[in-house]
Amino acid sequence: MKLTVATCLWHDPEGEHNDEYQWSWDDVYRIRDQVRDNLRGDIKFVCLTNMEMDPDAPSVDPFINFLSEECHVPGRLFDKISLFEPVTWVETDRILYLDLDTIICGDLTDIMSRPEPMVLWRNPAAWSGERRSSSRAYYNSSVMLFTPGTPFTDRVWHYFNYHKSYWDAGDVVYKGWGDQDVISAALGPDMPYFDGGDGIFRLARPGEPETGIEGELPEIARIVTFPGNEGKPWLPKVRERAPWLKRYWPMTSDAMKEEA
Repeated sequence: MKLTVATCLWHDPEGEHNDEYQWSWDDVYRIRDQVRDNLRGDIKFVCLTNMEMDPDAPSVDPFINFLSEECHVPGRLFDKISLFEPVTWVETDRILYLDLDTIICGDLTDIMSRPEPMVLWRNPAAWSGERRSSSRAYYNSSVMLFTPGTPFTDRVWHYFNYHKSYWDAGDVVYKGWGDQDVISAALGPDMPYFDGGDGIFRLARPGEPETGIEGELPEIARIVTFPGNEGKPWLPKVRERAPWLKRYWPMTSDAMKEEA
């Protein structure tokens, strides 16, 4: 079976979600190396990007300059829907998608081995046990496992394209929607899912410790991701809450503090 781990690196100069942190190929290499440290076998790693290719990228790394123009809505985060476009952008049987604002801190074998056609990460900010506790999207799209070309991927693609005119027009009903809202609406609440029992976590939302990690990194942690503008791993307040980030997301400022 051909297995692929994918991530996205894009730049949208009109985006409302751009921040002071400038994503770069170094972020791609960081997560690629963490995947290779935690997943055995012949795994292809690809990056879907609309940015210029890194001239120093090793030739063994197949970075793909493909983000569907059909998915580009200025100022909105829909580019990830490119993953579900019914074209052959990569020859593979199975794809594990990971956002760049993610760290890999444990073995991924069991996660990659889930047999269902699509497994989504159940949004910890939207569920309390088996009960939905908020109107947020059912799933967080930072982590997704799927087989290309199934009815599930087709459903996401067709749902997006059917509603695209509303987003293009800035319809108020869809204000604030992004890719995970599309995926959740297209597939509903009953998809196979990952959660903390699988070792997949997010940093807790401020004041909501039940939504994720507070303090020490759990021993079972395999993937930790940092959705939400207030919880990004480069922010000093976040690094104070999560000192283990120094190991998985090192920054120059860490060394400067130690020298001081």
